[in-house]
Amino acid sequence: MFNIATGLAIWCSEAMTLALVLFVAWRHNVRNEAYLYWGLGFLLTGIGFAMVALRGEIPSVLSIEAGNAIALLGQSAWVAGFLALDRKRIEWWALLPPVIWLAGVFLPWVNSDYSNRVVLYNLASATGATALAMAVAAGDMRRERTRVKLMGVFVIQGCLCFGSALMMALTLPSDIEATNLGGASAMASAFLLTIAFAFTCRLIMERSERHLRALTLTDSLTGVLNRRGLLGYFDGIQEKAHDDQRQVAVMLFDLDHFKRVNDRFGHQSGDAVLTAFARMARQYIPNNIFGRMGGEEFAAFAAVTDQTEAEAIAEAIRTEFCRLPVSTGEAIVPVTVSIGIALASSIEANIDKLISAADRALYAAKAAGRNCTVTFGEAGGRCPGSGHAERHRRRTRADGRRPGRGAATHGYAVTGRVVLGPSPRIFPRLGKSDKPRGMMIPSFLSIDRANRHVSLDGRNPAFYGNPNAVYAALHAHCPTFYWVSRSSGSSRVTTM
Repeated sequence: MFNIATGLAIWCSEAMTLALVLFVAWRHNVRNEAYLYWGLGFLLTGIGFAMVALRGEIPSVLSIEAGNAIALLGQSAWVAGFLALDRKRIEWWALLPPVIWLAGVFLPWVNSDYSNRVVLYNLASATGATALAMAVAAGDMRRERTRVKLMGVFVIQGCLCFGSALMMALTLPSDIEATNLGGASAMASAFLLTIAFAFTCRLIMERSERHLRALTLTDSLTGVLNRRGLLGYFDGIQEKAHDDQRQVAVMLFDLDHFKRVNDRFGHQSGDAVLTAFARMARQYIPNNIFGRMGGEEFAAFAAVTDQTEAEAIAEAIRTEFCRLPVSTGEAIVPVTVSIGIALASSIEANIDKLISAADRALYAAKAAGRNCTVTFGEAGGRCPGSGHAERHRRRTRADGRRPGRGAATHGYAVTGRVVLGPSPRIFPRLGKSDKPRGMMIPSFLSIDRANRHVSLDGRNPAFYGNPNAVYAALHAHCPTFYWVSRSSGSSRVTTM
């Protein structure tokens, strides 16, 4: 005959030990409520089984009705622990095990028959195991494969308890046979719970390792990838570009005059600017492959169809950042960003060469007056459209005029300049072949294509001496200007 008192004593000592370990773990990490719920679960299970083991020494209502209800309430606490682990709210079905027991144990034909009480307890325990499997399955099963094994343990436990209850209901065993079957089922469940606890520890360890790995690959200030984490995604982007027959684009971003922001508004304001830019820019990058390279410099990798798509992404970020109000509590910090782009085919893409080329393009963007996007082409140090830039250089040398600030330079293509600086030419790249797209030229703008000048309401070009007034007038009538510049077979979208 199975000695139920000995088995319960063994399980009670094990449950109390595990409860103590989990309470200590929760004390060191009070934010993780899962440890608290699991500790309460083992504590309640140990107390409940201890009350059952004291049958004959204490009143039956405490030993049978209350003791088993407390033990089943421990299962509910385990369910709450797994839900808390995934930061989910505690569901009502977590309380089903003790509710089923209390709803049936006071029925006369159950309360007076030991076999029926064992059947009822096994049904309630099977319900608890099912609830545990549901709570485990509510998490990320794809990334945390240990959950599959853990859920399997609870499914086996539920089947074991339900099968034991069904067999006893069909065979109607005697009290001695019911004691042996119930004891064997309880010990098997205890063994499965021990295995489940081991898998749970493994799940927590894997999650902790993943968290630590993320910390080593994430910038602590902005929350985006750091340099190491970003470079680790390059091979994946290259493979994706190869599979989709696309190009690899590297974009470098550098916040303009960031040192002045720190000097004028303080380092906390500078941190706010970095965080705001990172939070905004990553939304425009496919798959969020965007990170901070160091200081005020950021980078992004993307698989793009052509140069136009890469420039469209960069221009969306640049224009949005120009409009983004960065508040420091006392003032709005005016900030802009310069962007350098380098592209290569998926086969020829080399991370060091692309970053170097994008860095040279970024340097050209700074030299062009900042707050613009510059694309660098690897073919002989020239990008598509560099022939247009070379013709412009020859033309400006021939007529003795210097190229306007922001004009394209040899080997680069400057796009999307917002006129906020002291440049006398509003559209330095405006040529005879340029055509507007998406809107007609407003009547208040008078364009002299030959001299590459723009005037307002027919005013003298000397009006350009006040660039802020020009920008205010342009912004009032057409906040966004789209131009398509075609030269040497290339096509670029320029946002003004």
